[in-house]
Amino acid sequence: MAIFYMDVKIIGRSSGRSAVGASAYRSGEKLRSNAIKSAAYGSGSKLRNGEIVHDYTKKKGVMHSEIILPDNAPEKYRDRETLWNAVEISEKRKDAQLAREIIFALPREFDLSEHIEVTRQYVKENFVANGMIADFAIHDTGEGNPHAHIMLTTRNVSPEGFGLKNTDWNKKENLLSWRKAWTHIINSTLENKGIAERIDHRSYKEQGIDQEPTIHLGHKAAALEHQGIRTERGNYNREITRRNEERTTLKEAIHMEFQKIEKLAEKLERIINLAEGGSETVPNELITKLKTANRMNEAQQENPTTPNKPRYVMANQDFIENPSIIKKGKRSIQTRQIQMTLNKEHRTLQTEYDEANQELKRLDFLAENIDENAKNIQTLNKQLSQMQAEHQKLRPILDRKRKKDLEKEIEHVEGELRAALYYFEHNYHIAPSEASSEIARILNQKQAIESALKPKFSRILTLENKLNSIKYARNNDNERKIKRKTEPQPPEQRNTNQLQPTQTHGIEHRRSVPKVMRELRKEADEETKRRRRRKALAKAKPRQMYEVKPLPQKRLHRDEYYIRKTKKNEHYR
Repeated sequence: MAIFYMDVKIIGRSSGRSAVGASAYRSGEKLRSNAIKSAAYGSGSKLRNGEIVHDYTKKKGVMHSEIILPDNAPEKYRDRETLWNAVEISEKRKDAQLAREIIFALPREFDLSEHIEVTRQYVKENFVANGMIADFAIHDTGEGNPHAHIMLTTRNVSPEGFGLKNTDWNKKENLLSWRKAWTHIINSTLENKGIAERIDHRSYKEQGIDQEPTIHLGHKAAALEHQGIRTERGNYNREITRRNEERTTLKEAIHMEFQKIEKLAEKLERIINLAEGGSETVPNELITKLKTANRMNEAQQENPTTPNKPRYVMANQDFIENPSIIKKGKRSIQTRQIQMTLNKEHRTLQTEYDEANQELKRLDFLAENIDENAKNIQTLNKQLSQMQAEHQKLRPILDRKRKKDLEKEIEHVEGELRAALYYFEHNYHIAPSEASSEIARILNQKQAIESALKPKFSRILTLENKLNSIKYARNNDNERKIKRKTEPQPPEQRNTNQLQPTQTHGIEHRRSVPKVMRELRKEADEETKRRRRRKALAKAKPRQMYEVKPLPQKRLHRDEYYIRKTKKNEHYR
């Protein structure tokens, strides 16, 4: 599948590299460098007749190489050897930046002609159009990793040759635009081919994806992983993959639980609507309870001398144990006590559940590490035995060179084996032969913890459902109270002890005297605070402004003055 990978590097003399050698390696050609003897660095370079020869004609996997020039560049720079020798000559410093290299992955869905076309379009639009000379090569060894190397010049070019360094090309905005442009070209090409895959230059955080990114293995670690030897980078990527899978599983479980809660909330809402006089079909036992509640309300309306009884609000009996009906007064206090008890139990269970989950992760990671290190030790033992067997078969004089090389390899593998054994015994306190029994013990311990977690998890879900139902019912009850208080009532149902509209200081809805007095007292306090603040500001002294005098400058000597002036003129010239 198509992936996004782009890496930007600098080829410089500070790291002991040569622009001619780098170009020869990427294009698979033999190039001669006119550098001095001390510059004969890097593999593949030989000194012949005062010249350094970089010969990479035997390199495999170079499918295409090409140089693209801007309009104002000399035509002689189409020759790769002439171009990069001119770059080497134009740079004088021993730590000079010779070229900029960009490496990016090519989609496996494209063939070679499409790879060349896409790379050429990208190079022309983003680099050559800005005045850079681009030397690009496409590599594909057939192992499923097609990629392109682009070498770019760092100086302005004119018909006479290279000029000053262009520092604008080093800005971060250019890197972001180059990444975005590559994404746009590849996605448009994939769309034209009718392929649904897409790439994205943004990070997971910028895309809004809740995942941890993996790191790039590199060719050395990838080769070791291909041979079955686990590396530190590979272990890091495997751990990230495991955490991402756990996060996905947890998200799915949470989503399913939320769906269950939503269904239960809808069921509870239907029950409450029916308690208020709705017309939806419900089971027979609920109809009986609703009819009983309606008869009690009718009796209260017919006999006003009967003490006022609170209205009933039906709740889901599957969630609330005691009481099963939430209403005002003593029953609401009892419900709050139940809610506090359930909250305390939920917090305790959730803490135990989280600690057990952390222990499961630790055991899982420990078993994986033991298995991995034991397999590494087995692989090293196998390699060592094969090398020793080969060493015994070699002849003492005729195979003397091979024997010396093999002895060095055996010594290296023995050192790695000693280090692996010390690490294994120091960290796990067991021998490598006991790894299988230790892993079995860890798995049994993990299974016991998982079996103990199942009832806790079901109890946590039950408590969450109960708490959600209580909260939902109480919120609905509060909304009805507010609605009942704020809506104007008919005169015959209005209580005579309430304040009349003329006695509420312009507040028309029903409120008690203490509430009105509290609001008036609050307004008076705020006005007092504002008045005191104004007085304090009036009494405050104005802030004094101090004049900052410039420091006296030292007078330059006449000779020093003329030296500086000459340097400045030379710079501008």
